[in-house]
Amino acid sequence: MNDPPESQKYHILVLNNEPRILELIRILLVKENYKVIVKESIVEAVEYVKTHNNTALAISYHCEDMIKGSDFLQQIAIISPNTVRYMTNCCLPQQILKQLIGDNTIQLHSKMPFSLNEVTKNVALGLQLYEKNIAK
Repeated sequence: MNDPPESQKYHILVLNNEPRILELIRILLVKENYKVIVKESIVEAVEYVKTHNNTALAISYHCEDMIKGSDFLQQIAIISPNTVRYMTNCCLPQQILKQLIGDNTIQLHSKMPFSLNEVTKNVALGLQLYEKNIAK
């Protein structure tokens, strides 16, 4: 049996409640040959990480009115500390963002609207960080 391509060795989990954004990110990352799992709820996403220890990167949108991505990523930091946490948001106050970065809840961040090029670069960086985390 052949090993999967290096880029599909680990899973990338994307949490967002906006189907169009989920589909756009999924298409972008699948095109880059990544193994992408998309979830629309925090409960589903947390359960996925609990049952898949090869989740290298968790990407979550944060919006106070919809999905609280920071809450999800805090849970992931506890459940799977090696998983790199990447948050996108449109309106998070700078002070809270600095706190989330400072306490290592998130390691990567993009402000909405983000460029697809930025997402691709951050995903590649996130997978490099994951490799370092599991090498420790």
